[in-house]
Amino acid sequence: MIKRVFAIVFVSAQSLFLHVVPGCADFFRIPTAQRADLHAPGHQPTAHPIVKGELSETLRKAPKPHNAMVLVGSGPSAENAIGLDRPYNEAVILSSSGEELFRQRKLNPFNMNWKRMEDCQLSRAAGHEKQFHMEDCATGNELVICDIHGLGRVVVLICEDLEQQTPGGDVCLQALPDWILTPVLDIALDFGRWEHRRAIEISRKTLSRVVISCSASLQVRMRGKERLADAGEIHTGLCLDGQSNLRIKQITVGGPASGQYTVVEWKADAWTEHRIVPKKPEAK
Repeated sequence: MIKRVFAIVFVSAQSLFLHVVPGCADFFRIPTAQRADLHAPGHQPTAHPIVKGELSETLRKAPKPHNAMVLVGSGPSAENAIGLDRPYNEAVILSSSGEELFRQRKLNPFNMNWKRMEDCQLSRAAGHEKQFHMEDCATGNELVICDIHGLGRVVVLICEDLEQQTPGGDVCLQALPDWILTPVLDIALDFGRWEHRRAIEISRKTLSRVVISCSASLQVRMRGKERLADAGEIHTGLCLDGQSNLRIKQITVGGPASGQYTVVEWKADAWTEHRIVPKKPEAK
């Protein structure tokens, strides 16, 4: 059984805040955050038990920036699909005041390689240990396009939905969103991996800003660690600005000196020009 790891992403037009260690900082005080549960290798990753109603109430009371949105998830929906004993993989998008704007359900489940599951110490179905395992979720049938005052047009493509051309890629080419938000459960957001290549492919055609947020839990497991602080540096965020000549910012967390969250000021002109592989420093 494969379930999503809960993340919370706060986005404003000026900045991002990425928070990767739950319970260590009050992320409601900042306009953008990512939260990821880290579990010991013997346990399955599951959704963080934050109730959406409680989050909405907290946001209503907390200081907030203007023109901001909150992506909650993605994770298993509260209800199962009709006729199926499976939840949807769902993200909820809120305003900065806690009002629900829309929900997006994942449209393309991921089929995980058994070797990757073994490397990440994920349990596999008995008798099928060396076969691919499909993500244990129902699939949605609607891709939402939302125009938000002060931010523009927003589309949420959950993990595999970013990779697939149908419907996400086709819709982005027609709708030309200002923002593409993608929560991902993967080993890391390294240069040259599929998230990086796909973000460039779409953004160069749509001029969209792409924000990809990845849990650190699978990479921590692959390295045989139980804590992010012991796992070394991990790339958990990727920001690409199609309106500024495809300049890109890679977010790195982890290591004993790592803080509880990373602040990213959205000044794309100062970011690196996009490359499929990082440029090697010149020899001195």
